[in-house]
Amino acid sequence: MKIIIRFFYYFFLIFILINSKFELNLFANPLNLETFDQIYSYINGSLEEKEIGRNLLKEILQKLESNSINKENLYLLLVQVDFSIAQQKKSSFNETLSTIEYGKKVCTGLRLEELEKLEALVHYYLANYQTSIELFHRNKAKKQVQDADELFFLSLAYEKLGKEKSSIRELRKEIFTKFPHSNYAPEAYFFYYDFQDYLNANKDIIKHLQNFITFYPHSPYVMYAYYFFGLNYKKKSELNEKGTRKYLLKALHAFQNGENFYYQNGSNFKIREKDDFLFLKYKMKLEEAIIKDHLAKKGFKEDQSAYFELAKKDLMILTEELDPLICDTNYFSIWEESQYLLANFYSDENPSEKSRKILSRMEKIYQEKNITKGYYLAKTYESLGKSYFKNKEYNQALEYMKMAEEASSPSFFSDDERLTLKIAISQLFEEMGQNDLALLNLSNVVNDESASFIRLKGMYLRALLYEKMQKKEFARKQLESLALKEGFWAKQAKERLNSYLDN
Repeated sequence: MKIIIRFFYYFFLIFILINSKFELNLFANPLNLETFDQIYSYINGSLEEKEIGRNLLKEILQKLESNSINKENLYLLLVQVDFSIAQQKKSSFNETLSTIEYGKKVCTGLRLEELEKLEALVHYYLANYQTSIELFHRNKAKKQVQDADELFFLSLAYEKLGKEKSSIRELRKEIFTKFPHSNYAPEAYFFYYDFQDYLNANKDIIKHLQNFITFYPHSPYVMYAYYFFGLNYKKKSELNEKGTRKYLLKALHAFQNGENFYYQNGSNFKIREKDDFLFLKYKMKLEEAIIKDHLAKKGFKEDQSAYFELAKKDLMILTEELDPLICDTNYFSIWEESQYLLANFYSDENPSEKSRKILSRMEKIYQEKNITKGYYLAKTYESLGKSYFKNKEYNQALEYMKMAEEASSPSFFSDDERLTLKIAISQLFEEMGQNDLALLNLSNVVNDESASFIRLKGMYLRALLYEKMQKKEFARKQLESLALKEGFWAKQAKERLNSYLDN
């Protein structure tokens, strides 16, 4: 009796493992129980152990009769183990295809259907998206229905080939309506809309996100739902001046909910998900710091100091947690942004030694990583330049400003940032008594082809420099030209012209 129970035990384990719809008849061709024990242990172990388990399966298959039910079942198991190994290696999918081709000669009925499904999946992983789509459609024509996993990967293949959103949404809707309890339903529901849709969410999309949290409260994509809630509230705070503080607080609450979700559920995430959602956790912590900084600047006076300190604390936590990860390119972008913001928090202190220390460390790490271009590299150089300028160390300041120009080219800076940097360089030359070079940089700003309003600032500063160089007529013409325009700098030009009349 004990032996029979053990037979059924192993039958159950392998049945569950291969997630299929047929029986495994071990009695038709009894095998050594110890061998099955080894196989089960290996195929659920490490990559190396799975490969040992696969070899054991191949040995067993060679001993089984050609018409054995066990041979069909175990061959399907072999293909699935093969596929699992290929997924972990992110290679060897062609070997899996070879195994499937032979298996199709051996297997029949439901086992053959499973192999044909795996064949379509393997082609998806090989980036043969059109072939994958054709195989999924062929399989559907044969059996008239598709399982949740087939629909899901078919929708992914459609996405990869840039098919219409409506076709992709139709497939994903079929998953979460017909298979609401499948493993694919939460992801299908969440990705019914894409990230761009969520970033520009209307009421219907916001409602969809709210429903997602209600229907799938334990899905890791709940973190993304809170993240997009936070970004949408943050955007509203920028568009609605009267409701700025209200929306900033709602954004902060959403980001905190997402971070808390990670701490409560992160240990249950699948291995492949951990890096993505750890990155998102750090991203939300960074957004929390940015929101708190905005609240410090736009909130009530009694809140300002508290929110400023809270923002600084968040950035210091990020520094502590991200420093060990800066060699990992996945986290480097968050690390450099958080360090730059932290340096800015200290930059107004006098002396700003903490700020320069952070920026200098950033510079060293960029050099170690051989990074010569990039937004935050350029901003680091620019901030170091400003720091030296503030201390009247003009030569060092100019060197860093020039390095910022080089690191930001050709298009890491916006037009406003690029022209603001040129103005800073012109002011440096002016302080160094090199007015001709200062004028040249301002002229480059004024004559720039962009539509940036910084050009108007450049016009006003050039007029002041003409005055300083005793070129009053040039200054007047510049101010008169600027006064014909609109905005702050035009108003400044008019006031300056009035002062000419008074004199």
